[in-house]
Amino acid sequence: METKVLELRGLIAKNGHTLRSFAKDSNISLSYLSLIVNKKAEPSPKMAKKIADNLNVDMEELFVYRTKEA
Repeated sequence: METKVLELRGLIAKNGHTLRSFAKDSNISLSYLSLIVNKKAEPSPKMAKKIADNLNVDMEELFVYRTKEA
């Protein structure tokens, strides 16, 4: 999965949040959110949906899921 980091960070700011306040309001650990934003962790589909829902956007606007080829 690929995270569209600029969009994620920008949408969090556009919604009037810092990473810290968004994490707190979304009940996501700040460290995990930071890892996602910095492309050091990939969120599960459930977590990706939670983040997108809390930003009022479609999950596909923030995350691109790709299947691994054999």
